[in-house]
Amino acid sequence: MSKKKKPLAEAQPENKNSPHQRRFEWWKLLLPMGLTLLLARPWEWRVFESETPAFAPLKPIVRPDSGIVFIARNGAADRSQDLDVEFDSLLFAGAGRLLRNTEPQQWLFSLAGRDLPEASLRDGSHSLRVGFAGDALCAPLVVKFSSQGPVVQAAIEAVPGRPEDRQFRGLVASKLQDEEDTLKVEVAFHNEGRLQQASLPVKRVTDLETGVTYFEFETTIQGLPKIAPEDTRYGAPFFAFRVTDAAGNRYYHQQSYAQFMAPGDNRFGVNSIADIEVKRLPPDLRQRTTVAIRLVPKPITQLANGSPALVLKVESMLGNLNQLDWTDLPPPLRSPQPLTFIYRNEEQVAIAFGNQYVDEKAPANAAAIYRVEQEGRDGQVYSSNSAQAGPGKEPSDDFLSVEEAQRMIIAQGFYDRFLNPKGEGVRHQYDVIERDGEKLVIDRATNLTWQQSASSNYMTFEKARAYVAEMNAKGFAGYRDWRLPTLEEGMSLMERGKKNGDLYIAPVFDSKQRWIWTSDKQAPGAAWVVLFNDGGCGHNVVGNSGCVRLVR
Repeated sequence: MSKKKKPLAEAQPENKNSPHQRRFEWWKLLLPMGLTLLLARPWEWRVFESETPAFAPLKPIVRPDSGIVFIARNGAADRSQDLDVEFDSLLFAGAGRLLRNTEPQQWLFSLAGRDLPEASLRDGSHSLRVGFAGDALCAPLVVKFSSQGPVVQAAIEAVPGRPEDRQFRGLVASKLQDEEDTLKVEVAFHNEGRLQQASLPVKRVTDLETGVTYFEFETTIQGLPKIAPEDTRYGAPFFAFRVTDAAGNRYYHQQSYAQFMAPGDNRFGVNSIADIEVKRLPPDLRQRTTVAIRLVPKPITQLANGSPALVLKVESMLGNLNQLDWTDLPPPLRSPQPLTFIYRNEEQVAIAFGNQYVDEKAPANAAAIYRVEQEGRDGQVYSSNSAQAGPGKEPSDDFLSVEEAQRMIIAQGFYDRFLNPKGEGVRHQYDVIERDGEKLVIDRATNLTWQQSASSNYMTFEKARAYVAEMNAKGFAGYRDWRLPTLEEGMSLMERGKKNGDLYIAPVFDSKQRWIWTSDKQAPGAAWVVLFNDGGCGHNVVGNSGCVRLVR
């Protein structure tokens, strides 16, 4: 027989006093409590934590009048409350003022207006402890005061044979002499109405005898603009130099164009870094600080299409000479006469005003990889491609040696203060004519026709050849057969004495062009120039500057 199924129980009325029902209701109450805890502010959870608030000075070295900024180092310190500050064992309740909208949290403790003993304001190390009201103060912190500006010894020197270049080098030191101290070295130029600035790389060095730590810098500035004495910019501020230490103390020096380009000894600052009154480092720190450091450069901005913003080419020339040529930034980004920063193996070696640079200190037995940077109108820094020196041109019989040049000058009777001081020069028969609005000088003695004014700007040898091609394309003065003069043709213009101001050239010519390129090369990387300012001739590195006086 099959078992009878028990009938289903009839629905019972809800019994609110049932133990099962009561447990269910308590479970429902736990849900909003959990949500409340999850949404609670983070600091309310610290009742479950054992972490102690931790703090640190934002800057380890500061000026005593600038205030001390503390920063939260962990979550327990990240509270929106003022801090109690103990400075050199003196307690200041709530003196660490909360700085709003900082991440992580920061506080400022200012010494201004506080009645402090003189010892608490002296340069050197000071002890601090901070904490929230009602909490224990943190472990001792150290901040160092520095109120004296950096010490500088610097020199601006002319480069032999390159009148438009300058070598800038020097030493800078901090009187604090602390291993955490850094010095930032910057230069600026007022160029074409625009202030152009650059940070120079520095090398940190410790004198093992005296224990004095200082920073070295050295750079070459090539292709400086030519400004005439009658120009209003000649006496106006042109060059500025600034050194800033970790505390914000500064050394500042500026010069006019006339001062910066003046011949002779151009030095400023102290006579010797070694003589300054500074605290000597202990011997165990001296070896640790003899390391090279680099200033952090501005980040590099790329063009939208990913291609290099500047195109760089490098060519080996003579010995360890490398010539660099580069394009400028695209027109929308290009600044008028921009400064270009040259890097060799990622170390900045020079600043250039033009589009060419000759590196005379390339390593002889090691690879040299170059890169250049320019700052655009938008204030961003753009980089070129990296390029390595390619093979230079093979020597040829077309070069004109110094001995050959002297033999030619003597044979032609040209005057040269050094190679032929007894030369009488050419008895010129000059006629000045005007064609198509341009003045020309015809020398009936040599049957040569010269450009009377010559180029208005100084330029490199390659740009000089491009200038000739441009003038022929325009049909300058109605002719299209202009060229660079040979050395022989250029020296035919030389006068025995100064006939045109301080120039050894006849007054029928413009006096703004003090030396000119010729078409004759002395070596793969050098061309002959005629120096009307010096009464002779010489050979100039093709990356340097000269003027062009066309001849036909």
